[in-house]
Amino acid sequence: MEKRYSALRTVASVMKGLGILVGIITGILVIIICLASVAGGAAFDSLSREFGQSSGVLGSLSGALMGVVGSLIPIILGGSLALMLYAIGEAVNVQIDIEENTRSMTFLLRGSTSFPATAADGVPIPPSDAPGELTSFAESKPIRQFCPNCGTKISETDEVCPNCEFDLIA
Repeated sequence: MEKRYSALRTVASVMKGLGILVGIITGILVIIICLASVAGGAAFDSLSREFGQSSGVLGSLSGALMGVVGSLIPIILGGSLALMLYAIGEAVNVQIDIEENTRSMTFLLRGSTSFPATAADGVPIPPSDAPGELTSFAESKPIRQFCPNCGTKISETDEVCPNCEFDLIA
């Protein structure tokens, strides 16, 4: 079966790619913020020692603490944006898959052994020799692959289940 909706597939791929890119940029930004805060704390500690006031471990610890606190906002905002962009791309792919599966099942339930030819716009072309040959869903016979009684695999020609002898015709 031919692939449809190439523009939507492209949009989905772009959205997922943007989501990954935003996630990577967010990670890099968080690392830069943490490193800058630790460096700032160390610089503050060094500067306070130069002026004769010892802050002890407080300068480096406060720098690390501020790095963690300062990186929470980019983590939350950037991570949320990255997740939403990726989810939008996945949602578009899911909708395309649902449409393709629905179309495939329609042809299978109508008893067609192959998928019909399609025009350039993707609309199925009806058979020219027998336009009314396809049966409607209500008229079609259900296709069973497993026994409804015991679950054993059966063939289309079986009239009774080979395992439990359940009547498959009724």
